[in-house]
Amino acid sequence: MSLTELDRELAGAGLPHPDWTTLDDIETYALTVDAATAEDERDSATAPLVDLATRLGMFVAARQAAQPVIALRDSVVRRDVASYRVHHDRLRRLHQAKKDLDLRDGLGSAVRAAAPQLCAAVEAQPDNSAWTERVGHLAAAWDWAAAGAWVVAQEQVDVNALQGTGGRRVWRRSAIERWAKKHGRELSSS
Repeated sequence: MSLTELDRELAGAGLPHPDWTTLDDIETYALTVDAATAEDERDSATAPLVDLATRLGMFVAARQAAQPVIALRDSVVRRDVASYRVHHDRLRRLHQAKKDLDLRDGLGSAVRAAAPQLCAAVEAQPDNSAWTERVGHLAAAWDWAAAGAWVVAQEQVDVNALQGTGGRRVWRRSAIERWAKKHGRELSSS
């Protein structure tokens, strides 16, 4: 860029015309360019924070925002990193707690629908320490209940006919073994 083009650009921006023959004017111009460049870099670097503060401000204004959201917005506006970290972590934990509660409620509804008596028993005595042990065995008990339901649903066979055919096992045990094999389960030797 020539000095003439530079003079036109400065005049267009409303800046004074430097005397290109004096070192002071040239240094002042260089400092002005450095300051403008630094301001542009700062604006570029802070744009995401300004956008976040704007979005949080609109959210707070449009709703009755909870205190943690207001505190997060204030932290962004103040550019307080430590405060932002604290409030962001609190909101993250609150969201996780909501997910956990939703999961608990969903599981409770599923258990209530599938095993209402079990659900009623647990709700009647939630502090009973026996539930801790029993819940640990719930998957195996559920598998056996499913096996029992599957066995009952199978075609009825004459047990006497099965016992009289070369030492085959009784039909129920055989049916349970077929179910266990189908579902990838191992039966205990009992």
